[in-house]
Amino acid sequence: MVQQRNFDLKLQIKKANLYLWQVAEEMQIHENTLYRLLRHNLSDAQKDRILKAIENLKEM
Repeated sequence: MVQQRNFDLKLQIKKANLYLWQVAEEMQIHENTLYRLLRHNLSDAQKDRILKAIENLKEM
């Protein structure tokens, strides 16, 4: 079985009870841009940026 790309990030967003649009808004990018980013393998810098946005939103 093939694992989804960036499954770990999507799972963290789901566990934090967040929507992708909220993460995109925190990152100051359009929601569709985040969807497109998640379709591909991300660099460590991109993953860190998404994780930081998730953490910021969880603190609210």
